[in-house]
Amino acid sequence: MNKIKLSLLLSLLLSYSGYSQFTDVINSNRPGESMAAFSVGKTVFQAEMGVYGFKEKHELQNYEARGFGSNLDLRYGAFFEQLEFILN
Repeated sequence: MNKIKLSLLLSLLLSYSGYSQFTDVINSNRPGESMAAFSVGKTVFQAEMGVYGFKEKHELQNYEARGFGSNLDLRYGAFFEQLEFILN
């Protein structure tokens, strides 16, 4: 019964996606995936976070790795619309 509750809890937590946007144009800059063609705009602060997992195995080198992690990407538009500061 514990495994069922844990599975249900994990599926609910992992299936939730929340998004918010301040500017007129939605910037889909997913950390580690791609850089959007548009800046975030003047005096706009944008934060994005992603979670990932990996499992690697190499037979010849006898190597195996598993793990998970997260990415955080912060963007701020400063002074004028073409200038933005990015922190990964």
